[in-house]
Amino acid sequence: MDDPFDIQTSSDEEIEEQRQEWLRKKQNKKQEGKKSAYGSFVPQGDIGAQLTVEEIENFEGIVTGNYTPLAAAPSTDMGILLNSLKESGVKAGDEVKKPPSPTPPRTPTRRGLRESRRRSLVKQTPQDKGNAYASAYGGLEAVSAYGSIEGIQDGKKGAYGAYTVPDIVLKQRQELKRLTVQEKTSRIRYEKWCKEREEGDQSIFLDKDSKLDKKIGTDTTTDKTWWNKAFLDAQDLPESTPEQVLAKYRLLSKLSTDFIEIAKVYGRTVISEFFLNDKNQTVEKIGLGGVAGGKKYIVRGILFKLSVDPQIGRKDNPTYVYGGKHQSYEYAAKAAGHELKGAINMHKYYKKGICVPMQALVDFHGYRLVAMPLLPLKGGKLIYGSMDTGNSIHHDNSKFNQSMKEIAQDLHLAGHYVCDAEGVSHYIYAAGDVEGHIGSDGKYYLIDLARAFPPESIWETHHLHKKRQAVFFRMLRPEFLQWLKKNHRPNKPDEKFPALSCDALTRWGQGAQDAEEQNNRVREATTILVNKVIPEFAATFVQKTPRQLRDIQVSEELHRNGINVRHMGLVRFMITGTDDASVAAKRTLLISMVGRTLKNLLRREMRVEHDKHRNAQPSDHDSRAMVVDFLNLVTYANPEDDTTKDFWDETIPFGVMKRFGQVALTNVEKENLFSAVKEDVSKIVKYVVSTTGVQVHPGAMRTLERTGAGFEFVSVDLGALTVRVKHMSVIDYATAKVLSQEAYQGGVGQAGDRLLSLARRQFNRTLQSDPLNDVCKSEATITRLRIVARKFENRASLPGTEIRRKAQYFMLSDEKLFAAATVASRAEKQSVNESDDLANMIRAILTTWTGRRRGKQADLFRRCGGASSVAYVHRLIKFVESTRNRLLTLELCAFLATCKDASLIRHFHHFVKEIAAKDAKDIETQGIPPMEIKQTQNKPGEGKNAQQNVQIHIQEELVQRLLDKLIIKEKPSARMLVVISNLLGSTESPEFWMQAIKICKTLISTYGKDDFFRWYRGSPWNLIRSEAAGQLSDNEALCISHVIKELSPLAILDLRGLKIKKDRHVQEIAEACASLPDGTSFAELKSGHTLPVLKLRANELETVEFTQMMSHDVVWMFSLLRHNKSVQKVIIKHTELQLTECKAITHGLEGHSLRHFELRGCDVDDDELTVLCGALKNIGRLEVVKLPQNTFGNKAGKLLGQLHSITELDLSGNSKITDETAKAIAADCKALLALDMSQCTGLTDEGAKHIAKINGLRKLTLRECKGLTDAGIIAIAKGCPIEVLDVSSCAMVGDGAVRALATECKNLKDLSLHFCSNIHDSAVMKLAQSCKDSIRRLGLGHCVKLTDKSIAEIGSICKKLEALDISVCSKITDESINEVAKGCHALKELNLGICEKVTDQSLSAIAVNCTELEVLNIACCDKVTDEAITKLTACPNLRSLNLYSCKQVTGESVKEVGTKCSKLRHLDLFWCEGIKEDAIEALMKNCPECKIDR
Repeated sequence: MDDPFDIQTSSDEEIEEQRQEWLRKKQNKKQEGKKSAYGSFVPQGDIGAQLTVEEIENFEGIVTGNYTPLAAAPSTDMGILLNSLKESGVKAGDEVKKPPSPTPPRTPTRRGLRESRRRSLVKQTPQDKGNAYASAYGGLEAVSAYGSIEGIQDGKKGAYGAYTVPDIVLKQRQELKRLTVQEKTSRIRYEKWCKEREEGDQSIFLDKDSKLDKKIGTDTTTDKTWWNKAFLDAQDLPESTPEQVLAKYRLLSKLSTDFIEIAKVYGRTVISEFFLNDKNQTVEKIGLGGVAGGKKYIVRGILFKLSVDPQIGRKDNPTYVYGGKHQSYEYAAKAAGHELKGAINMHKYYKKGICVPMQALVDFHGYRLVAMPLLPLKGGKLIYGSMDTGNSIHHDNSKFNQSMKEIAQDLHLAGHYVCDAEGVSHYIYAAGDVEGHIGSDGKYYLIDLARAFPPESIWETHHLHKKRQAVFFRMLRPEFLQWLKKNHRPNKPDEKFPALSCDALTRWGQGAQDAEEQNNRVREATTILVNKVIPEFAATFVQKTPRQLRDIQVSEELHRNGINVRHMGLVRFMITGTDDASVAAKRTLLISMVGRTLKNLLRREMRVEHDKHRNAQPSDHDSRAMVVDFLNLVTYANPEDDTTKDFWDETIPFGVMKRFGQVALTNVEKENLFSAVKEDVSKIVKYVVSTTGVQVHPGAMRTLERTGAGFEFVSVDLGALTVRVKHMSVIDYATAKVLSQEAYQGGVGQAGDRLLSLARRQFNRTLQSDPLNDVCKSEATITRLRIVARKFENRASLPGTEIRRKAQYFMLSDEKLFAAATVASRAEKQSVNESDDLANMIRAILTTWTGRRRGKQADLFRRCGGASSVAYVHRLIKFVESTRNRLLTLELCAFLATCKDASLIRHFHHFVKEIAAKDAKDIETQGIPPMEIKQTQNKPGEGKNAQQNVQIHIQEELVQRLLDKLIIKEKPSARMLVVISNLLGSTESPEFWMQAIKICKTLISTYGKDDFFRWYRGSPWNLIRSEAAGQLSDNEALCISHVIKELSPLAILDLRGLKIKKDRHVQEIAEACASLPDGTSFAELKSGHTLPVLKLRANELETVEFTQMMSHDVVWMFSLLRHNKSVQKVIIKHTELQLTECKAITHGLEGHSLRHFELRGCDVDDDELTVLCGALKNIGRLEVVKLPQNTFGNKAGKLLGQLHSITELDLSGNSKITDETAKAIAADCKALLALDMSQCTGLTDEGAKHIAKINGLRKLTLRECKGLTDAGIIAIAKGCPIEVLDVSSCAMVGDGAVRALATECKNLKDLSLHFCSNIHDSAVMKLAQSCKDSIRRLGLGHCVKLTDKSIAEIGSICKKLEALDISVCSKITDESINEVAKGCHALKELNLGICEKVTDQSLSAIAVNCTELEVLNIACCDKVTDEAITKLTACPNLRSLNLYSCKQVTGESVKEVGTKCSKLRHLDLFWCEGIKEDAIEALMKNCPECKIDR
């Protein structure tokens, strides 16, 4: 466009005035187009260009109100257009007109445009001038949200309320018509995606999370009790199917983890601001009543209770709840720990209608918080216990009372009386201050569980510090109560020990009518604990091995036996032995006691440090400095410091005795405790920092472990203090269930092993905090057994494992799997575990057996379907029958259909008939009468196949009846459809496979690919056509091709039993192989060979090599190669190829970047090679072509000259090609570096002269070309820079050829002259002198005219020689061999076979001087004895030794060689009569991989 200011006017002043006016108007237009300071200006002519497809197609309807868009709001451009209409007065119902087609204007000249602009600017007003410029951009004058439009040409409202559709909309409609359906669909999806993202930042998991929240019914914005509601809703979710189990426990794990993370964040804040004024605290304290609970805070729907020791009594004479005369945060923290323990043990009774809130302990800076969700107690009612320190006691809800009674009976807690303030007795089953509420949601809640278990009597624990308040924090373990429940009273053997009261020995029980009895029971129980349980544990503990003691967690071991940690000192005292085991056990206990004491001391120092900053939060710097000083005291970093001495001489010993009793330490340890634990300082420090939230740099910890005591910490070794959390066992259990269930649902390989390992770890963590959890115990045992079974499976799958050893490993694996199934069955019968672990184990066993059928050992398991024996299958059948689960029975049928054992087939028939029958009475009527087999109609040897055909027929008829029942007459679920398709896939009928494919298509279209692949992850299909199937029919071929082409769980397709005779069938399957769907799991196609479908498709293979392939295998394999881009080398050996197969090869190689192509012994003739060359010449990167042992002649051989890029060509073993082929190759294959024409008997000197023209030829093999003479070799020597030459068995090649090679080929590295009997010493000596610096390998075997003279010359001057073959050179003696030994120190291979004059003398020289020797052949050297063989031990790299018919060699020297030469892999001892079996056995111990020929 020309400059708008290039205008001819009367004066410069007028031009400048017009210019300034235009600039002002331009600025105003820009401002009008802005929405805000951060907006962007949109030229008016572009408005309407960003309409959606829906708006473009339905523009008129949207304007008139006759069409409602699917989107909630219109696009930005549509909104502007609608707003413009509104401002113009257009309303719904107005007529919409199409604009008339405008007359195309004449193209103005440059001068005309300039004059037109000049007139418009001169004559119009300034306002008009601005509008004129705006119109130059094709402007629309609409800017509001829902307005009217002004057409570009004639868009104004007409006399009859009509308006025109803008041209820009019409233009976009034309563009839409040109789009394909796929392009249009893609654009609509993109517009929808963009619309969703306009609503703000959204997670890709938004839909998933919203479904989750909807399922549990949570609202985090309005309901302050949503944590509790979400937790209870998650617990109420069903778990009747594996999918439901996974969904439920994933949700529980997510909720629990989120709760803990928030509790950590706000718990740290509460503790950090503990000493600040209330107005300065981020989280305000609230008053909820209660004394022992401590100070309370609420934030984010979580109630925090700070564990402090509250003061009771008068201010002038204070008394504390836990510490008595002195406040004790340590004892308060113990009480909080008991509350968590009570919640853990009570939570398992959720099914009885008792709800226990989720709880966690938050430890930071020496303080402890109890975190729990807010409960819906407002508007509820206290129905059990007391919340006013016993003034009033409630137990007025009969249903709640009954539940508490049942819980008490299970936990061995006694119902007892307590008295209220008025002296009225109330009979309850829990402690008086344990509260039971009915919430506003109608649920029963049990809270304040610090005293959920009976106290321990301080009068019977004489070894511990007596403290009257101990009844509130020294509780008996629930494991000990269960021990009492199972055992009898010592003084009354016929009476079981009675239950214990939680209020015994406390003021809650004083004054009650049974107070004395309850007190005496607790005292008696404590006596049993001290006098019986602890001594028995001490006797067991001392028997543990050093390895067990190294890995043991002492506290967990004590808790598992019902013993509190505070009795660790008494346990140690009762170990009186002085043997190593006793000393090690006592040392382990001492380290644990010292570590626990230091933990509490450090927490106390943290609280003191915190107390110093009452008006401000403590800084990390101050806390870190204090921790550094404390850890340096622990490590004895300053031995001369009095503080360090006092710390170890007084503080720690007294602390240990205060917590664990005076019997915890010996007199020597009391005086010098550091010496007793000096060697284990690193273990103690590790425990202390891990339990107090101290972060230590890993490098500092490693240095401490290396240096031990005396290590000095500095501030940079430590990080900021972290928050530690103890939580309810349900969190670990939920995570364990998720991992275990994922392992059940298809966890295979290393991923499955890892899932099981992680699940076991989480189950063990659950048992650490809840040892009485029988459900977790059974599942932990099952998981452990599954891990052991997987280990045996992995061992069996290792390459090189013997068949016998594989069978043993598989049997051991099955044994462990059935042990796990037995545990699951027992737990189910005892109602211990409500989840379906038995069904899961049955599926795991079936998956394991199915996996074995897919492995290399598949043929070993055809009879049992993958089981190690039929007996295990019968055991599995009993398990399935016990479940009475129809779905599981169908899965078993799918497995039994693959078995060949007659008893298992009968079970299959029984199960299928039972399921297909309408009721039990129909089972007999549905039975199929037995079919007689007429052996006379069968050809000899076909009786077995006929019987198999009958079985297949019966199976197909039964399965068809089953399908009629389950699919036609019922509406099966998705899970049922999956099982039915698996059953169809286990049959040997391609027609049934097609029905299974139809089911797969239904599942994919209904549920999507993600769910589809998840359902089939653990049950991929292994489709097998029986050996009795006979010839492939047309319908079967069509079915098989569809199975391959459609997306399904197909993993292996086994067609080895089929006879495929029609080319049409082969082509149908080949086309299917070339059209594999995306996402297919098809891994292997088995026919004559196993074709690696998945590896080819995934581009994981670089070499494809097969031998003796069937013709259809070749066609299918090269059809699969169409998907592949990674294969660089194709090798097919000894396979009869015809024209059909060769055409398939050419199609498979189209577009390939192959480098190596080899057809060895494939009977390729002229016609077939012509087809192949047509494809090979188009592969630009082809380098190696090998066509040995084929039958083509010169006609096709000449075509090989078209392969201009090849560098290596092998035509050996072809007697039909002659000099003409050599001429064509030499003329065109200029890049050739290596050529092999061995055994080409038609090749003469004339052909050799043509080969000599290949200037770059480096390697030439002409073995057994009997038409060659010296003339041909001389021509090659002169024309080619040969480095490797093999003219073995060319009888007419003599001295002339060797001299020519010596003269012309100065870089000759490898020369083979075997069986060239016309070669003499002089020629060989000249060769050695000329090629002494280059020659590496020299083959002179059977050159019978050679003597010591030439061999000695070789040995003296060929210093770099690595391989020498002079076998059957009968004139060779020790003289020349000695020269070889002296000069050829780099020798690695030496062949002296049938050199009968060689003795120990020269062979010993070889062994001593040629220490790099790897291969030695001294066959038939009768003069060699043990002396020389023993010397071979100086050659540690010896790999192969041939002692054939060395009759003077005995077993002693062979043993010696086996001891020193560990790399030996081959030993020939044939006709060695002096070597006995004991020598061979001794050698095999040292060289187990050695192959011995005898």
